[in-house]
Amino acid sequence: FENGKSAVAAGLESGFGAGSTEYIVLRPHAGLILPELLLALLKTETFLKTGAVNMTGSVWQKRIPKEFVESYELGLPPSAEQIRIADKLDQTLAIVERARARLDRVPEILKRFRQSVLAAATDGRLTEDWRATQEFQFACNDIDLKEIS
Repeated sequence: FENGKSAVAAGLESGFGAGSTEYIVLRPHAGLILPELLLALLKTETFLKTGAVNMTGSVWQKRIPKEFVESYELGLPPSAEQIRIADKLDQTLAIVERARARLDRVPEILKRFRQSVLAAATDGRLTEDWRATQEFQFACNDIDLKEIS
């Protein structure tokens, strides 16, 4: 519960599954709530915070009481609205996952950029244009304007 991990187990060959300890298995009543929407509701900040307050046990063995989950009240929209909500969640979460994948690539891109800047600095390419203008200015400063007139 504390790490926020939950999932919908779908397409199980025997129709049921098994897991480790500390599971509270919820089976949505057909026609009342979509499994995907139930999962989304269980991951809401409100549910998680309220559940955390109701945890029992010692520091390393805190558990969410089954009674808390059984008595938690959910506001359920009509089934057609649940389908629209679940579809929108799928679309939005797909966008989030694509963004996360792109963000995960940023450290490697920054590492390569940093390496290329260091390489350009050490072989002189980084300041090449600046040095060219400075050399021109130094050359102009060396000319005695009184000699020209």
